[in-house]
Amino acid sequence: MLQRKPVFPNVIEINHQMGHVVGCNVFLIYDRNEWVLIDIGYEEMVDEIIELIRQMDFPFSQCKMLIATHADVDHVQ
Repeated sequence: MLQRKPVFPNVIEINHQMGHVVGCNVFLIYDRNEWVLIDIGYEEMVDEIIELIRQMDFPFSQCKMLIATHADVDHVQ
């Protein structure tokens, strides 16, 4: 399991977790095993983001919601 690096308690910002920019700020907010994802970014980054989420041991069956903050392509492609 990859060590989680929250920016606030129970909040992971994907760019910060990866150590490089993958597009817009994508946030994963969790409580125990349940979690939500805010924005997803560009289509070409989705596989990398999904792999990171798996490596941090967040089961996709426990994802409760995907939230799009707005319809700009860098947030919801």
